[in-house]
Parts: sequence; structure tokens; C-alpha cells
Amino acid sequence: MAANSPDNARNSTGYMLPIEMTHKPQISQTKEDNDVYTTLDETIDAYSNRKVTNRSQPEERVILKKGSSNKRGMLIVIAVIVILILLGVCLVTGMAVGGFFNGDQEGILDGLTGDITGLNKELVKLNNQTNLILDKLEHNLANQSKAQEDTKIDIPDPETDVSNPDTRNVPVGKDCLGQSNGLIIVQTRENRRFVARCEDEWLIIANRFDGSQSFELLWNSYKNGFGNILGEYFLGLDNIVSMLQQKRYKARFELTRWDNETETSAGEVRYAEYTTFDIRDETDKYRLNIDGYTGTAGDSMSASNHMQFTTKDNDNDKSSGNCAVYHLGPWWYGACGGQGSVFGTYSDGPICISGEYDCVTWYEWPENLIVNKTNEASSFKEMKIKLKPLF
Repeated sequence: MAANSPDNARNSTGYMLPIEMTHKPQISQTKEDNDVYTTLDETIDAYSNRKVTNRSQPEERVILKKGSSNKRGMLIVIAVIVILILLGVCLVTGMAVGGFFNGDQEGILDGLTGDITGLNKELVKLNNQTNLILDKLEHNLANQSKAQEDTKIDIPDPETDVSNPDTRNVPVGKDCLGQSNGLIIVQTRENRRFVARCEDEWLIIANRFDGSQSFELLWNSYKNGFGNILGEYFLGLDNIVSMLQQKRYKARFELTRWDNETETSAGEVRYAEYTTFDIRDETDKYRLNIDGYTGTAGDSMSASNHMQFTTKDNDNDKSSGNCAVYHLGPWWYGACGGQGSVFGTYSDGPICISGEYDCVTWYEWPENLIVNKTNEASSFKEMKIKLKPLF
């Protein structure tokens, strides 16, 4: 190697070193580069202080320098790769996210479309159900209107219709005691007013004779009263209870058979009287207290003593079923069968074709009927229930 070679320099030991190992590059350096070159300086000094016995040392140093450059290159390559990977990840992630949201939007739209379709179906069903309910409501209102007409006592109030000659001079009293036959305006002690009919000082609370008025009605009809006071009617449980609170009354059930039943009982009238007759108010379901029988028709009310009133919409009897439904009429039932009700179906003849005890029946009478029928298949032509003070 030439001593004055410009590409070489001597160190303190006299050995020639490559010139690039004695000069630092005049470039902008980062902290990492400074650390690298500091390490290289220390390495150069270490090699400079060693006794080198062969000429391969410079080549080793050159190799060292080449290794540092490769390391920096590798770091740069790795950094670039990392950046590219990150960019790729961001790109792929963006594409995936974009695709996800696009798909999700499609799913949401599909879901909303399905929900709207289902909602339309539900609205159609609801509309159909509403129409059915409205039809039923209209039907029920028509029936209720008819029932309300049934509950009205069909006679003008003399205080509001004085032009009617039939009601202009109707007397007012607490009951029919001392009154003439005909109409009366009852004013009870608690100032309840209603129209009634008097017959031989008996006040008629129920009257049946031609079947023009159905008695197979609901609770409110029996609570308020129904029918025509000049025809068939029931006075109303609230009116009766108000009158019974004034004093003690006795009750009379009058039953008239059909003319063609038997030769000995054609048109026969019998009765059953009870010296104890009281009805509790609605809070106790109009519970009946009846006792002290006398008469000719037999005691058919003993099974009704202490019983609550039952209609087909208000079951208060002792049977597992509703006796008012079973026997086609309300009554103070104890149990269904073997009792009957004078509020049952009206028959146009002596035989009740509806069923046993389903018509205007009385358990204890008659004893015999035509065509070998027993009394559970009978039906009376006329029936009245009357009240009169005991004293």
C-alpha cells in the first residue's frame, strides 16, 4: 500500500486506515444515527489500539462499516414495510367497514320493509277485529236499547204529563191500603216514587197473563222494573225493597190454570200467602226471607227462603250451573230442578214444551195434568204476585 495515498491516513500506531473511517459524514443526523456513530467511534478506537499482525484488519473494519449500513437499511426497509402494512390494513379495514355498513344498511332497509309489511298485516287484522267489535257493540246497543225500553214502566208521570186524563188524578200513597182499584203513585218513606196498580188493596208487583212481555231478562231489568203497568210487568226490586222498608207486608202468589186442562180444574185459581216476606237490597243480591205459608196452591217457596236472586247474567244460586239459564227465567233459586219459577217462559197452553220447570210453574201444584204429564211440565195461564200490609 502507498505511504502517501490520499485515500488512507495513519493513526497513532502507524497503521493506515481507510479515510472513510477517520471522517464522519457531514449529514443531518438523528438520535439513532448519533448512537450508531458513537458506537463506531468506540469500535475504531478499540481496533486502533490493538496490535495488528496482518493486513486483513482493514478489510474487517470495512466489513464492520458495511454491517452498520445494512442495519440502517434494514430499519428503513422494515419501517417502509410497516407503513405499507398499516396502509394496507387501513385500506382493507376501510373497505371492510364500508362494506359492512353498506350491508348493514341493506339489512336495516330489509328489516324496515318487513316490519312495515307486518305492521300492515296487523293493521288489517286490527281493522277487521274493530269492525267485528263495532258490529257486536251496535248489536248490544240495540239490545240494550230494547232492554231499556223493557225496563220502563209504560205510563206517563202525572206531574210531567198532566194532559193525560188517565194519569191526571192518580192518587199518591205509601201502598194500596185504603186505595181503590187502579193506578197509584207510590211514594215511599225514603221519597222513592213509582207507578203501581192496586187490586182489592193488594199492590201488584208482578203480573203475567198473555205472554206479551218476556221475563227472561237481565239483572238491571229486574233491578229497575220493566213492562207495561197496564199489561204485563215487574215493578222492580229496588222499588219493592224501598216499599218493604216502611212496614211489614205479606205476599200472595195467585195462579190460574188453563180452561182446557181438566174438567174439574178448568180456569181454577189457587193461591199461596206468606206472612213473612222481605227482600234485602242489592248489596246482598236481593236475598229473600219468606215464611208463614197458608193457602191452596201448596208451599213452593220454602226452597227459595234465604236465597239470593239469580239472573242469567248474575248467578247467585247454590247450583254449579246457572239455574236462570237452565230454567229460562230468573228466580230465588236454591238449586236447579224440582223448583221452577213463575218468571219462566210463557206457554200458550198448559203443557210446557221448553222443558221441565222452564215455564210459569209451581212445584206443589197442579197435582194432575192432561196426557199423563206431571207438574214439572205444566204452565199457568195467569200469575200475580201481590203485597199488602199486615196491619
